[in-house]
Amino acid sequence: MPDPRRYLLVLAALLVANALQANPGQVIDITQASAPPVLDGYIDEWDRLVWHRFAPGTPDVSSNAIWSLADDGPTEPPGTAGTAADLSGSFALQWDRDWIYLAAQITDNVHDVAKGQPSEWWVRDSVALFLDVPLDGDGASWIPGDHAFAFTADPTYPEHAIWWRHGQQFLQSETTAPAPTQMRVQLGAGGDYILEAAIPMALLTGETPDWKPPFIDRQIGFMLLITDPDGGLEDFGGQLVFGGDNDDDSYWARLRFVDSPSSPDPATLVPVEGRATYQHDGSPWAGGRVHLSAQGRRTLFSATTTAAGRYQIQVPPGVYSLNAGPTTATIAASREGDNQFDLVVPPTYARFSCALPADRRTAFTAAYHNSLAPLLHKYGFRPAQHQGRSLTDTLFHQLLVLSSATDLAWHKSALQKDPAWNAALQRLANDLQLPSLFDYRIDIYQTLAGPGQTRTAGPGQRRTSQGRAIQAGTGLWQGPWFNLSVPRRPAQSLCTRYYAGSERPSVGRLGQRRRRPLRRPQLDPL
Repeated sequence: MPDPRRYLLVLAALLVANALQANPGQVIDITQASAPPVLDGYIDEWDRLVWHRFAPGTPDVSSNAIWSLADDGPTEPPGTAGTAADLSGSFALQWDRDWIYLAAQITDNVHDVAKGQPSEWWVRDSVALFLDVPLDGDGASWIPGDHAFAFTADPTYPEHAIWWRHGQQFLQSETTAPAPTQMRVQLGAGGDYILEAAIPMALLTGETPDWKPPFIDRQIGFMLLITDPDGGLEDFGGQLVFGGDNDDDSYWARLRFVDSPSSPDPATLVPVEGRATYQHDGSPWAGGRVHLSAQGRRTLFSATTTAAGRYQIQVPPGVYSLNAGPTTATIAASREGDNQFDLVVPPTYARFSCALPADRRTAFTAAYHNSLAPLLHKYGFRPAQHQGRSLTDTLFHQLLVLSSATDLAWHKSALQKDPAWNAALQRLANDLQLPSLFDYRIDIYQTLAGPGQTRTAGPGQRRTSQGRAIQAGTGLWQGPWFNLSVPRRPAQSLCTRYYAGSERPSVGRLGQRRRRPLRRPQLDPL
């Protein structure tokens, strides 16, 4: 049997590819707790905090294929492998002078904590919080100040339920976590679970003496890893990685320690309300999340729109950023005004598609509208007015409208867990003599891109096939792209745009390459 530890190694050959999946510019606020939460596996004290979602394909989760969720065969419910029903969830963080608190709500189709040696937490259902306390971004090696706390979702709490990896002067140490480190687990339906944990600040200060109060406005590196064995033949069943990609902490996200928000006096609040509609047809933007945040702050207040697209949020008077999906507006909430703010939201399109014999497409179309479309609508997938370009006779597709791209995983997970959906698929397969588990997909078809980040990039070099080096000029670093000016050389073709996983699509004077670690970007000849 292959050594499961191979999955934790950072291979030099993969460092470039792995860097493309990480987000070192991502900063998440960790809020000071107004009172220590009770660690009991119930999260009622966490309801006013920001919860960060993760699922296969969501923006903050690594797409590196080496971590992909495996299809574990007979132990895996049919049709769930690799989907949000296989593994997804959300997490929240708090802190006080003595502790860092973690809460996680996990959706998992199989509960599996029986495998591996005590130190092999990655072959059991676990949630692991990785911390780079000095924020030195030293790379893949484990040095003092680097920590990983792995919490296994085992409510019997064996001795190895909390595992601690931390860097030392010349090597890394692997051991059970010291006694003050705590956790509690509550199991739910199937393999679902809720986990709460607390990490003592003193443990971090012991290896990083500068890590001491005051903590407000300080930052540390972090990554969250959620494992998913699912009882398969292979011990390692894949994992979701949020805020990073591997042990290289120079590509981890950051935690910013912020003060606890003060609770406003209800007598001072004013209602901000309005209606959100879709841009393409004016229909209600139902079930979407509307957020209000003060300038320079994360979300302070939020509400879910009703079936009519209406929302109302009570806030103190002031200037706010109002956000619904990709739509953002600056508003002023006052006692004198009516504080009515309607929003028009560009639609996000998903696509339901499946391959089938051409002679059954007409019958499948009728069955889709009669049996599947009502269930899709129930879970937030509304039929689109237009259906895009025509495809081949053997590919059925329908465009669907949903509130935002980030909601896709959650709507799809809820849909796939509904017995009525799976029964409808089975009936359709039987009636049309299709395979009982015919392949279908629900994926993003069209959505707006975010603004990204723009930074100044230094000069780069391009080496021609003749071995000559051409110095590139200055340019911009925008999101994942380097944009560099290069001299016009009519006799040579230059690769001007390169996107990971694609062919070279265009030729011109402006060079664009994906960000790479520890060296200037290189422009390759066509």
